Amino acid sequence: MIMYDELTARENLKLFGKLYDIPSDLLAKRISKLLDFVRMKQWADHRIDTFSTGMKQRINVIRALVNEPDVLFLDEPTLGLDPQSTAEVRELVRRINLENKTTIILTTHMMTEADMLCDRIGILDHGKIVAMDTPTNLKKSVTGTDATLFEFEIPNLDSGVVSSVRSLSSVSSVVQDDPTHIKVSSRGNDSFDVLVDALRKSGARIRTVKNLEPTLEDVFLHITGHEVRDSVASTPVPSQKGGPHGWRPNKRVR
Repeated sequence: MIMYDELTARENLKLFGKLYDIPSDLLAKRISKLLDFVRMKQWADHRIDTFSTGMKQRINVIRALVNEPDVLFLDEPTLGLDPQSTAEVRELVRRINLENKTTIILTTHMMTEADMLCDRIGILDHGKIVAMDTPTNLKKSVTGTDATLFEFEIPNLDSGVVSSVRSLSSVSSVVQDDPTHIKVSSRGNDSFDVLVDALRKSGARIRTVKNLEPTLEDVFLHITGHEVRDSVASTPVPSQKGGPHGWRPNKRVR
């Protein structure tokens, strides 16, 4: 977060607005509007260091809106926030996009967040974009264009039931997870009805059925692989020693 703890929310916004040479009268109106937009008007003249992390993040986001950009870049805006603050920031991102018509480019490691907020998603692997599409189309890349994954719980599951499902032309794969559960990938608009009919004819007693749509986490692993991506720097990190006076602590950067 790039803000100054010793200043109030209004003073922080005014400072960054002045960097864009926005006229004072226009800037004051814009700041008032932005504070109202994130429901922080009553806290406008309180110091930043008295705010919760979620409140700070809301001010941090509208700080980037002072100059009314056409494109807004947000780098992991919910990182380190509690669930309530996370929900508030995500809702704020939606409103900025819908109400202000602002294009938002957001980076995140949370696949659920990308799925909730983004119209198009790019997946990066080793610094390169390896896939880019809508969330729906990316998920389809895992199962196939018209494939659907179902999970059946069948108390009397046996090899005969499994064979009857595998014999269907619409079925592309069958995986038995345990003695009572199978996952079936099937294609076609009527694939569910076909599966249920086949199971009933084989004498299977269906207890539960789940439609298992792939998640973006499944997509990410499908595209990039399952191995853990641990790495170290190719060259040693410089020590903090320097100058005639020896060790110097890092300056705090906000």
